[in-house]
Amino acid sequence: MEAHHPASLLAPVPGTGIWQTAKQSFVSMKKLLPYLTRALMALGVAWTLTASAQDDAENFTSNNRGITVVPAPGPVVIDGKDNDWDLSAGILSYNDPTLVNKYGVWTHVMWDDKGIYLLLRYNDSSPMKNATRGQDFDKSWRADAFQGRVVLDEKSPEEHQMHINIFHSSDENKDYMIVHHGGLKQKPPYDATGEPRPDQKEKYGTTMEKFGGKVAFSPWENGKGYNLEAFWPWSYVRTNGQPLKAGDSFVLGVEAMWGNADGSGMEHRLVDNMRDDKVNRIFFFRAKDGWGKATLSDKGKLNITAAQKQLQEARLKQFVNYDTEGPVPISYTLPDDRDVTIAIDNEQGQRVRNLFGQFPRKAGANTDHWDGLDDAGNAVPAGNYKVSIVDHTPITSKFFNSVYNAGTPPWATVNGRRFWGSNHGNPTTAATRGDVTMIGFTGTEGSSGIIRIDETGKILWTDSTELLDLALTDKYVYMISRESYTNRCMVRRLKVADGTMALFENPERSTESKLPMPIKEM
Repeated sequence: MEAHHPASLLAPVPGTGIWQTAKQSFVSMKKLLPYLTRALMALGVAWTLTASAQDDAENFTSNNRGITVVPAPGPVVIDGKDNDWDLSAGILSYNDPTLVNKYGVWTHVMWDDKGIYLLLRYNDSSPMKNATRGQDFDKSWRADAFQGRVVLDEKSPEEHQMHINIFHSSDENKDYMIVHHGGLKQKPPYDATGEPRPDQKEKYGTTMEKFGGKVAFSPWENGKGYNLEAFWPWSYVRTNGQPLKAGDSFVLGVEAMWGNADGSGMEHRLVDNMRDDKVNRIFFFRAKDGWGKATLSDKGKLNITAAQKQLQEARLKQFVNYDTEGPVPISYTLPDDRDVTIAIDNEQGQRVRNLFGQFPRKAGANTDHWDGLDDAGNAVPAGNYKVSIVDHTPITSKFFNSVYNAGTPPWATVNGRRFWGSNHGNPTTAATRGDVTMIGFTGTEGSSGIIRIDETGKILWTDSTELLDLALTDKYVYMISRESYTNRCMVRRLKVADGTMALFENPERSTESKLPMPIKEM
């Protein structure tokens, strides 16, 4: 830790009025509103916000209602680079403003007489990781990927609905763009997407190459993200093959996925560009009537991207606000980006105010402000005060693992230490026998109900059975399960060595022995 800028603030502090305290209380209440809103929602209490959710800074998740498609400024080369793009009209998508630098994505769209150009700029600490091999539509979305919900000529005889998966296969080092035509369900009752369109599949195929479609990826030099760039020709996306013109629009719903470090599964997912707040984000792929609009503009160089940045910064301040306020400026210069701590002493050397600790500040000239209050919130008398400024390079933390999460923790974890626990329940039990350690959870849906770990916490095997309790012998683990989705109570057993199912000797009680007990009593 380096102590730069031990400085003296040789300026008398002016008298402080009651308005400053009132202002502080107002700011504090404003910061509290997001958390109060969450608490009230959890209790089922309605909380009405007057501003539009799209641009409301108190709404944590991005809620974009539309994308402006700007004219391409010139020839566009599909190489994953953005140097030939007009980036002024992008939308920024995120589930939480504190996660933007880890799981945020910019979506930009351009057009010309040849077709539609798409650019996504992903923040991603393990970029372009997707273990899918080949044109597998059903698996390709489960790691680093983009899923576009696209409809041209909506609600017309020429409607062309497409679900477009774009990903880079890290196993094959190959880029893919796969298209599903029409609805996703193969038989009635169909959801809002309708039924599949095998006729369009036969006409257009599941890729765009023959029509001139292209896709390319480019990792960022800092290793913290990548660009995904694609071209969709009018001859493919429109059944009449004709270009849209300025003022026209089409449907474009954005789904972005982040895979884990080896690309074998999903860590994070978000959806954006929706028509309203009633859209179910989890089942966005079915909510055709809720997918947002992309409108062609006749001009570029707009201020939409700048406004999106300002909105995200306003939302972030509800969680992390490093601004300072007050009539007394404290100016200093930093050699690079650093964490800063500022303390203020009186002429007798007594500490009157610890202004803040470890606030991030940018390289170059910085100015913070003191409101003239001490640590107790009382106005200090007029006089001379000394300011001490300590700065150091930022301290970072690394998450090792987490117990009980949704299977999608918002941080990178060491391979073999992810998916600890259920996604709808809670930890219920643990047991050890020698060097064997088992942990059980309830409320599973495709996640771990029981895990065996080694002495370092690495998961050796898992099973999805949800548990209330378990017991160990040298050879078997016996599990008492209250299985909510089958509405039964039972005992099962697995082999300790590898987690495979071990049948009971009585065939009538295999693979599980059902207990004569109602679930609620269990």
